[in-house]
Amino acid sequence: MVQDRHYALAREEILAALTAYTGVTTADGATPVFNTLIDVTLIGKNDFISGKTVLIGSGDALYEDQGAASFDDTTGSITVESPFSAQIKAGTIFRILNAAAGQISELLDALVSYRGTTTADGAIGGGTLVCSDLTTKPDFDGNQAVIKSGPYAGQVRDIDGVTTGGTVTPHTSFGGTITEGTRFSITAIRTVPAEVAAIEAKLDNDVWGLSALAGQSFRPTPHLIETWQTEAIDGAIWGTNLVGTGGAVFSAGEPPYLKVWLSGIANTDEACLYGVHRWFCNPDTAMANYLEKSILRVFHMEFVLRFDDAVILDNTKFFMGLGSIQAAIETTNNIVGFALDASDNLDFLSQNAAAATRAEDVVLLADLADWHKYEIVVSPGEVECFIDEVSGGAITTNLPETAMYPVFHLVQAGAGNPDLHIGVIRIWSEDILR
Repeated sequence: MVQDRHYALAREEILAALTAYTGVTTADGATPVFNTLIDVTLIGKNDFISGKTVLIGSGDALYEDQGAASFDDTTGSITVESPFSAQIKAGTIFRILNAAAGQISELLDALVSYRGTTTADGAIGGGTLVCSDLTTKPDFDGNQAVIKSGPYAGQVRDIDGVTTGGTVTPHTSFGGTITEGTRFSITAIRTVPAEVAAIEAKLDNDVWGLSALAGQSFRPTPHLIETWQTEAIDGAIWGTNLVGTGGAVFSAGEPPYLKVWLSGIANTDEACLYGVHRWFCNPDTAMANYLEKSILRVFHMEFVLRFDDAVILDNTKFFMGLGSIQAAIETTNNIVGFALDASDNLDFLSQNAAAATRAEDVVLLADLADWHKYEIVVSPGEVECFIDEVSGGAITTNLPETAMYPVFHLVQAGAGNPDLHIGVIRIWSEDILR
């Protein structure tokens, strides 16, 4: 991975776009005023310099910029509006930038969050730089530090740690100790080395990283696609559990959808559609060496569905998703799926024998009457839901540790029609080919 070079690249690109001329001085400039620089190759050139900005690229005044007050085309001498901090000697690299000095300052202010001078020696070897003034400034963790004077001038490093204590810790050390009195800047350009390092670690993992996957491929292995084309509930695949006047029937209404219609009329009616077969979809990482010893890696359950009136449902019992028992409700142990909250918005939850974790409001009550595609994805150490292909949230705690049934369980809590319309259902696992 390339690190600690982002600012340097951005700086060069910006300077290239602004640069009208790059040169090297051929004689020493004025002293003791330090307000001129000389380049005889400019003799006879038209005055494209006055009013522009002179940026010093080497020497004792490295990175300093001043506005060009005048240009003498007979000597190649440029006089600046205010003196530099040191004499501009022969052999100094400089640029003429297509902007007035004030404009350059505005640009630099946009690019630079802080300019300062170190107040003490940093760690031996370049592991830190110290500036007590930073204790009064915001935290610049994640920005970049640019050394502007001394033997390591020009070096750029990502900042990896809080700076409000007066110490800047680079992601990788500077070339050597940054001593007291060194000028530096902190740029407004941010990188995220820690996050990048975390991604690299996952990619390098011996079990699921890139090297482990060499010569392998993930293969979807569909097990069930229910389209209701038989226009009936197939007892070899699905079972029903009905309480009171609850119903579960095939319905050809609402074309083009073929669907099963779970219904109730009176309070406490129930209608449950459940899968006859359980599926291996254990997300809990308690299984030792799950990744090495499991053939099936990722489990998917998706379905198209809409509600008639979710307000009439019992929002302490309604459940749809994966359950450890065929009559699973919201309070059943070892479930992953969707349940209603106290406001009848739809949450995604995972519950083991101890507790539950919820991703709240994945679909709001006002949207439940529309057809949506719901998906549950179970993978080692995580369950995640998707609504119309958009993630509604991932859960990594309170994960079940059991095979589970697909369940749609309507429980009524008032008179009316809280019907559930279930369209296409698809269930499948992914394995790995080696």
